[in-house]
Amino acid sequence: MKPLVFLHCASPVVAKALTDYLAPDFRITENPKDPALKAIIFDAIPAAVIKKYHEEHPHAMLYILVSPSTKIPPFPFPVRVLERPVSLKVLKAHLAEPLSPSILTLGEFKLYLNNRRLVHPDATKNCILTEKETEILAYLYKAHPAAVSRDMLLKDVWKYTEGVTTHTLETHLYKLKQKIGLASGENLLKTTDEGYSLNV
Repeated sequence: MKPLVFLHCASPVVAKALTDYLAPDFRITENPKDPALKAIIFDAIPAAVIKKYHEEHPHAMLYILVSPSTKIPPFPFPVRVLERPVSLKVLKAHLAEPLSPSILTLGEFKLYLNNRRLVHPDATKNCILTEKETEILAYLYKAHPAAVSRDMLLKDVWKYTEGVTTHTLETHLYKLKQKIGLASGENLLKTTDEGYSLNV
């Protein structure tokens, strides 16, 4: 069965263009309450509305189409931001990835979720990951290019409640950076004031 996608667009013209292009490969629904939603595409929609949709569909992938000058507020959950003009071919590729995410592309690396391996064209740079390391990279991939806060990672990856004092996350990230760095000499993880993100 084709994946179910909901379009939340301020412009009917944009909605029709997206529908016409995506319809052969995806089911486009007009029901935003459908529990089977796999992805939601927003165009010119307020942040508060996007947050509401995330609360109703926490497992759906969220995409926001924005102009280069638009300032996107930090969301407390992963979203994929795509700047206009957006290639419809690229959008379709993004939609397809999280719906069958056994392999994720992280720069020159391929992250194989099923066997927890980070594979590089140069086999000497390959890494075997732990379950949590794999989950961290997959979570950051889903949020890319946005940064993810410490609390978000603890809540969504470790299922900790907000405000928990622990060095678990820092320890895992340090070991993950070391593992990738020693194997490849590359820094795949980036730390900023906003949190953690992929350096790809």
